[in-house]
Amino acid sequence: MTAVAEPRQPRIIRRVIRQWPTATRTVLVDTDQGEGYLKAIGGDPTGPHTLACEWVGTQLARWIGLRTFDFALIKVTEEDEIPLAGGDLAIPGLGFITRAERGAPWGGKVSELRRLANPEDIIRLVVFDTWTLNCDRYFPPRRPNRDNVFLSREGAPPKQFILKAIDHTHCFTCGRELSRRVSNIAHIKDRHGLTDYSLSSRVTWSPRGTCSEKSYAISSNVCGS
Repeated sequence: MTAVAEPRQPRIIRRVIRQWPTATRTVLVDTDQGEGYLKAIGGDPTGPHTLACEWVGTQLARWIGLRTFDFALIKVTEEDEIPLAGGDLAIPGLGFITRAERGAPWGGKVSELRRLANPEDIIRLVVFDTWTLNCDRYFPPRRPNRDNVFLSREGAPPKQFILKAIDHTHCFTCGRELSRRVSNIAHIKDRHGLTDYSLSSRVTWSPRGTCSEKSYAISSNVCGS
C-alpha cells in the first residue's frame, strides 16, 4: 500500500477494530504504525469534500498553535475491504488517518478543565472555530459537541491532560460540498454569536499564531486555576 509521506506514516492497514455510526463513519484500525482513526471516502455523503476540510482544518489548527493528533494521508485500496458502520465498504482513494492516543473526549466538567496542562488553548480553540466557521463543536442553537475536544494523557504531566482539537470535517462549509459560494461574504458574517467573547479587544496574535499573555489569563480564569 502506498501513501503520502508524513511523519509516522502508516502504510499497511492490518485489521479493523471498531466502527462508529458518526457522520463520517470513522473506523479504528490497526496499522504498521499502531492504531489509528481512519476517515475514508464513502463514510460521508459529500465524499472527498469533508476529508479535504479535515486535512486543511487540521493543518490550520496546528498553524495557530493548537495541539492535534498526529495525522497523515493513506491510500485505501479495493483489497483493503474496510467495512464502515451501516454495512458499506470504504471507497478506494486517499483516506485521512490520525494516531490513536490515550485519553478521552471532554465530558463537560469544569474539574477536567482545571487539570489542563495547556489552558491557553481554550482561547485558541474559540478563535479557530470562529475563523474556520466550524459548526461541529459549538453552533447555536445546536447542543455543544464536546466529543470534538480530546483530553490526551500522552505527553501530559502527572494527573493532567493536554487539550487537543479533533474532527474538522465541518470547517468552512458545515459539512456541505466545497464550492465558490464559500467565498461569499454572507458565509463569513458572524450571525450566530460565535465571537461574543470580546476576543477582538482581549486577545492578540503574533505572526506565528501564538496567544498573548492576556489570552492565557482569560483561559486561566475560565479554568479556575
